[in-house]
Amino acid sequence: TPLVLASRAASAFALDPTTHGRDEGGGLRIVEALLRAGADPNAGDGQGETSLMEAACVGNLELCQVLLRGRADPRQESSFGLTAVDVSRDNPEVLSFLSNA
Repeated sequence: TPLVLASRAASAFALDPTTHGRDEGGGLRIVEALLRAGADPNAGDGQGETSLMEAACVGNLELCQVLLRGRADPRQESSFGLTAVDVSRDNPEVLSFLSNA
């Protein structure tokens, strides 16, 4: 979905050491615009992985916050039975945030 693609782009900027975590590509703004336009925050890719799962997996807390404000469900399961909480286990800050959502 366009939202999943925009979320992946936003996470790529967050992980790119040359950007020092700055979202220079405007990925977060695009995600916010898609959510405002009615994009389904719980739509998944071919494996049922949502934008929130992608953000949680890479530890992108800011994107997780944006997606939750857009009503993403942290307990929605992928085709593999995993949730955003499950895939955030290696990112304590994101795990704590999602566990308390």
